[in-house]
Amino acid sequence: MATRTPSHPGGLIKRTYIEPLNLTVTEVAGALEVSPATLSRLLNEKIDLSPEMAVKLSKVLGRTPAGWMNLQANHTLAKLANDPAIKKWNPSKCLSPDGLLVKGNSKRRSAVKKAPGKKAAA
Repeated sequence: MATRTPSHPGGLIKRTYIEPLNLTVTEVAGALEVSPATLSRLLNEKIDLSPEMAVKLSKVLGRTPAGWMNLQANHTLAKLANDPAIKKWNPSKCLSPDGLLVKGNSKRRSAVKKAPGKKAAA
């Protein structure tokens, strides 16, 4: 079963506030003090939510700014998790439990570079 991508904040605003309350984009944009074009791009999921817009939404629609930003972060991360390029990417180096940068996904885990602040074993 495919996992559902969390809602984009713009789609949520459209479905939860604008449509049920019969508001216009112009009315809401005016309350937010942004251009109708900017709000329209957000509602149509053409742009991501900015921290500044999250604060404005919080003051006009409710929720916390962090709550609005979490919606955007969850949406963006879910989209990335389904991206084929991200799925097949493997790092060339990883951090080992003892603080060494080692070759990524290597069973041998040969040391490449000592992490800053770590002392060499005596």
